[in-house]
Amino acid sequence: MNIDDMEGLDEETRKKVELSLQVTREKDGDAEYISSRFYIFYETRKLEGYNIGINALKDIRITDEDYELAQRYIVGDYFFVKREREL
Repeated sequence: MNIDDMEGLDEETRKKVELSLQVTREKDGDAEYISSRFYIFYETRKLEGYNIGINALKDIRITDEDYELAQRYIVGDYFFVKREREL
């Protein structure tokens, strides 16, 4: 991801998102990885390039406990953002 994709985030949040992007399943475990994906989503969903958060949620596997929740956020956020931009 390009640092310009996070334009609009304050410096502290940007650093936290960058750290969250470095979390891996192999190194940190499934729970920490999933938590980091939701954090990225929450912090970046209002940005112009909100796909950062959507793409983070897409990394959650169907076998993960929070898969259904992630899918609901993806669908719900897509319609919310699309509707908000059309108004």
